[in-house]
Amino acid sequence: MDCFRFLYYKEIKTSRIMITDFILQALLWLINLIIYPLRLLPDVSLPSEFTHSIQVAANYLTIFNNFLPMTTIFIVLSLTLAFEAGLLTYKIIMWVVKKIPTID
Repeated sequence: MDCFRFLYYKEIKTSRIMITDFILQALLWLINLIIYPLRLLPDVSLPSEFTHSIQVAANYLTIFNNFLPMTTIFIVLSLTLAFEAGLLTYKIIMWVVKKIPTID
């Protein structure tokens, strides 16, 4: 009897993995569908003045790296931007939900 329980548990676990795999594959397919038009665009070359200005800005940042670690600043900035993007997404979703007439 215990052998059958193990097989049943294994079947449930396998089905969960299959569902998760399907969801991840669907998300990957959706991301590739969205990015596909961008892949059709030709390569872009930037003007030399722009690349030079990026190099100069990087040199200025390396001077301040001794006092304020740039990796820490970039991590804090990226977390802040991710939080703000999530908050904006939440507000947009709530605005759409309020526009549905049957939901208050």
